[in-house]
Amino acid sequence: MRRIKHIDGLRTFAIVPVVLYHTFPSIFPNGYLGVDYFLVISGFVISKKYFTRPLGYFSLSDFWAKRISRLYPQLLTCIAICIPVSWFSMHPDHLENFSQSVIASLLGANNFLLHKTGGYWNLANELKPLFMTWSLGLEEQFYFLIAIAFAISHKRFKAETVKKIFLILFISSIIASGFGSLYFRTTNYLLLPTRFWEFSLGIFASFVAREKPKWISNNLTNLSLLTILLISLAIPIKTITYAPNPLFLIPLSAIAIICTSDNTSISTRILSSKSIVYTGLSSYAIYLYHQPLLAFARLKTFNELKISTSIFLVVGSFLIGFVMYELIEKKKIFGLFSERSLVLLRPKNLLFVTVLIGLINIVIVINQGFFSFRFPYMLVDGKPPLGFLGGKGYTDHPYIYQYKNFPDKKEKVEENNLKKTLNIYLEGDSRTRDLLNALEIIEEINPNLKFNYSYNFPKIAEASKNLLDKADLLIIQINPLKNENQIIDDKVLEEFSDYSEKLLWLKPREQFAKNITPIMYIKNQGKRSNFKYDSIDSYSCKKEDVLSKKFEPNNSALGIIDTQCVFNDSDGMKILTSSKGELYTFDGVHLTLAGTNELARNLMVSQTFKKILGF
Repeated sequence: MRRIKHIDGLRTFAIVPVVLYHTFPSIFPNGYLGVDYFLVISGFVISKKYFTRPLGYFSLSDFWAKRISRLYPQLLTCIAICIPVSWFSMHPDHLENFSQSVIASLLGANNFLLHKTGGYWNLANELKPLFMTWSLGLEEQFYFLIAIAFAISHKRFKAETVKKIFLILFISSIIASGFGSLYFRTTNYLLLPTRFWEFSLGIFASFVAREKPKWISNNLTNLSLLTILLISLAIPIKTITYAPNPLFLIPLSAIAIICTSDNTSISTRILSSKSIVYTGLSSYAIYLYHQPLLAFARLKTFNELKISTSIFLVVGSFLIGFVMYELIEKKKIFGLFSERSLVLLRPKNLLFVTVLIGLINIVIVINQGFFSFRFPYMLVDGKPPLGFLGGKGYTDHPYIYQYKNFPDKKEKVEENNLKKTLNIYLEGDSRTRDLLNALEIIEEINPNLKFNYSYNFPKIAEASKNLLDKADLLIIQINPLKNENQIIDDKVLEEFSDYSEKLLWLKPREQFAKNITPIMYIKNQGKRSNFKYDSIDSYSCKKEDVLSKKFEPNNSALGIIDTQCVFNDSDGMKILTSSKGELYTFDGVHLTLAGTNELARNLMVSQTFKKILGF
């Protein structure tokens, strides 16, 4: 099938919003729609080639050989470039996640990996070099299903029957995306069942294009191009939370209409211009390389990139995309060697390289980013500091106390000392779990105290009255606000109004930094010690305010714990490491053992906290 210029040009209007969104998400909040545009275009192109013209023969193996030859040379090249860069620039957690995404991307399943790891412990997407391959996975899964449909329809069904089948799938998928946008958003965004209708729009467009209907006028085509530009680039309303949903029919139908158009409208002439077409032809390479550029640049900084740097990266993404399109997709790199080197592009050779790269990254995943080998100067007693390697075994440790009933308290005499037993009920997210870990340290080093814990994650279940009544101390996390006088939700106040004499509010700690990787590469312990960084907090506080009685409403509890104060210096700078150069956080939010120890020490010197605990 010959290439259609305005379809190639349309890819430009898909890739530009995506790159701008990933670079400037607050300025172009709807730029992610470019991915949805690509899905419609893919459905149109692949079905126009196989569904809307007679096929004398269809082979699944030939179909997949062509897909592999089209997608994998550039994908493998991108991954091969990223691997050594990742080794020398990534935190062990990031490297492990990167290697997982390499394996998933090679299998066409990075959307499944993101879905599985898309909960609380998901690393920030902007730090993932291969984050963009989730949509590539969607396309490969679509190709898998569509290839089966081609094979069956070629032998058994007529075109009209195929259209009816896809109409049923389209309706089912769009209904599912409507519910998904409200009730299961991660699944809705990442997986094929709620995305299939977007591909289907392209399939229907291919059937319409064959008929060349008169209602696809030049004015309608021009209006369609204007619509997709306005929605993806100009409208400042962020809609990604509910993506995709049936309202996307408006811009995606506009894409489908343009796909069916001939070359007489102003829009199709613009889309068919040389520079637009060339950018569209390079769009796959631009899409693959722009995210690694952004991710590796962000890994070098603690917080946001400068505007000038971001603009440079946008320009660089397009230039690198153009170069890699020429070298790989147009095969010019092979001309530097010999025509015989083209044998490397045979599907079986591409599959061999795929397996080899996959095995290398399996080793990295098994060894959890090679922490000990890459960062020997950060080891504690020859091991990675507790709390690193994802933190799941440490920050999530308090889950062992979830919904746990308090035992009957019995005073015991141990070594002639009366040990005071306290039932402590805690409610909140992972920052509350950090505090619980600190309480365990206080309990461990104080021979006169014994704590029984019950932990509850409030989104899962409400606290039982029995637990609250039996508790000697309640620590309840409240919603973060941007001022020092904490305003507590009326519903929460009412829920715990009867327990003010044994209640402490917990103010959630804000983020240390978006990325702490640069500290990992400071080998000198002296330079790493008491490392400080300009605070990105919405407020500042002093260490002595870690437990304060100054809060609003002031009669609702014994006090308010603000763990953020522990990691601030007198000038409002954020302290990221201990005097030994140990990182207080492994991901910019949650505490390592060193951070938990620091929190425990500061709580123990608080006279108010001592009085509450009775020591």
